[in-house]
Amino acid sequence: TKGKWEMTYDVAKKYKIKCTALGYTDLQMTLEYNNTNIIELLLEPLKVGDIFIMKSIYFHPNTYALRKESAYDLGRLLEYMRNNSSVKIEIQGHTNGDNKIYKNKAYENLGEEWNFKGSSKTLSLKRAEAIKKYLINNGIDSERLIPVGQGGHKPIIENPETMEDGQRNIRVEVVILNN
Repeated sequence: TKGKWEMTYDVAKKYKIKCTALGYTDLQMTLEYNNTNIIELLLEPLKVGDIFIMKSIYFHPNTYALRKESAYDLGRLLEYMRNNSSVKIEIQGHTNGDNKIYKNKAYENLGEEWNFKGSSKTLSLKRAEAIKKYLINNGIDSERLIPVGQGGHKPIIENPETMEDGQRNIRVEVVILNN
């Protein structure tokens, strides 16, 4: 993927630049004046086994119904898969703990994804499958997508003390299986 970025800068100052792209390692550097108008920055593709966290894929509480706010990151993941046709990924769903989930009566007139009842591990798998379904519905071959439910077995924060810390454990991670 190629991108173009321009800036005007003061020759007497240094600037820190951070470049990020889904599926690539982040690049950070300090930029200072060097009589060059164009600087080429090359990002390294992730390798087999590398993981990236999809920080903005959200589900309604205790469901596997995707929230509208997920559209941007889902689109980025879709674009990455389209631009890297040989990549196979594992989509991991993670929850905060391993609790029993009960249906929410407020959702009873909505679809199946809204009326989940079962374990957190199963819910995390259903969420990974929802992302797989989205990608398949948008042209990605199902053979390239492996959904996995981790439940609460791999928390980022072991014993969250705040709601915010608990929310960090609820996430989607993507593992590169082959490039």
